Amino acid sequence: MYKARIVQIGTLTAIPNRDRILAATMKEIPGLTIIVSTNCKVGDVMCYFSENTQLSEEFCKENDLYEKVDLEGKKTGYFNHHRRVKILKLAGVRSEGFLVPLSHFDYLQKSLSEKDFKEFQDNLEPGYEFDKVGNHRICNKYYRAVNITAEERIKRKSLIYRIKSWFKRRADKYSRYDDFDEFKQHKDTAQLRDNITRIPVGATVIVTEKLHGTSATTAKLKCLPWYKKALNYLNPLPFMSFFEEYKLFIGTRNTVLKPGKRFMFRRIIAEKFKNIEPNEQVFYEIAGYKDTGKPIMIPQDLSALKRDYKTKGFPETLIYSYGCEPGQCKEAVYKMSKIVDGNEQVYTWDETVRRCKELGVNTVPELDRFEFDGDVEKALIRVNSFLANDKCVASTLDSRHIIEGVCVRIELPSNDIVDTKIGTWMVFKHKSFIFGLLEGYLKEKEVETEESVEENQ
Repeated sequence: MYKARIVQIGTLTAIPNRDRILAATMKEIPGLTIIVSTNCKVGDVMCYFSENTQLSEEFCKENDLYEKVDLEGKKTGYFNHHRRVKILKLAGVRSEGFLVPLSHFDYLQKSLSEKDFKEFQDNLEPGYEFDKVGNHRICNKYYRAVNITAEERIKRKSLIYRIKSWFKRRADKYSRYDDFDEFKQHKDTAQLRDNITRIPVGATVIVTEKLHGTSATTAKLKCLPWYKKALNYLNPLPFMSFFEEYKLFIGTRNTVLKPGKRFMFRRIIAEKFKNIEPNEQVFYEIAGYKDTGKPIMIPQDLSALKRDYKTKGFPETLIYSYGCEPGQCKEAVYKMSKIVDGNEQVYTWDETVRRCKELGVNTVPELDRFEFDGDVEKALIRVNSFLANDKCVASTLDSRHIIEGVCVRIELPSNDIVDTKIGTWMVFKHKSFIFGLLEGYLKEKEVETEESVEENQ
């Protein structure tokens, strides 16, 4: 998802009162505009980095992309030490990504063999995606930086600290998902604009609200001590097992929680799924407040946007409560599945809604549903109608804060795999432009929170 992508410029539009920049669109990514220099031409093949991608330190240094001030006091360059690709608005034009010429990769020739460099160059055709070239990191997903002292940073690099941290994580949590074959991990959701051309004609498009919360999973899976597993293995009757014990597992983004008092708000929500069936798994967002009374997600300052966007009716500080009061939180299920013979079978959206009603839990709000006829522009207009362009749009669950965006779920008439990059179940996110701006401001502050630390684990 957060990879470099080779694209071709489709159109270039002049920007009023600006003679050094143009507004570019790309053939491969409909509905996206990026500001480029006047050196670009229609048909140019370039490299695209999406919003919230972090460029590598080497890539920025080799291509002189860091911000700096020259002898005349003129500011040049693009990136600060975060190296994060941000969305922005310049001269009234949105820029939702970063484009560079392919010459920005010439520095790799110095360290790659002639054969490897030529092979890489031969791959630089529209549609090609990559995040590494050989041993050279090009980009990765940006995570909110943790604001720590220089002394603490040195300490964290020591072997003793790493060993202690490993044992502490084992004391606090079970482990990574890798230790559980059947417990499926939440995956990053791809961008709609990057994938809309992959949607097959005739597919059902279901638009749901995207909540600004923390992702979680809950599953009821077989859990036996080693000696019971051994007895089951030695069982001469293949059609039955001596022991069948199931346990409720709770997952964060990257870890499986161990019983205890930590992350109590997660456990409170997970308890709502205690009646799920064996081998059934639920994927959901938790929104609102922690049991401590603090918001789950860091509040956003809306005042920075008042000059350019219609913010009337919203407080200066947005707390993403979704109708919850301090100390309360709620779930919003967006996916359910069941493990059958070691394979995950994803429920349809209607099956998910029905199952959640049986369990008495909330799903993400459904906003729209239509059949995709192949008209990409029409589909984007329909999806964008829930987000607006230059004004803040309230969440359907709480008028006190804006909507983060929408998720677009694609369901086929059958479960046939039409695109191996997508598979049988497709869902893409499409964030509000205004929310993206606010998110960018917040991430620049480098605030350390329980959730941001956990996100990086």
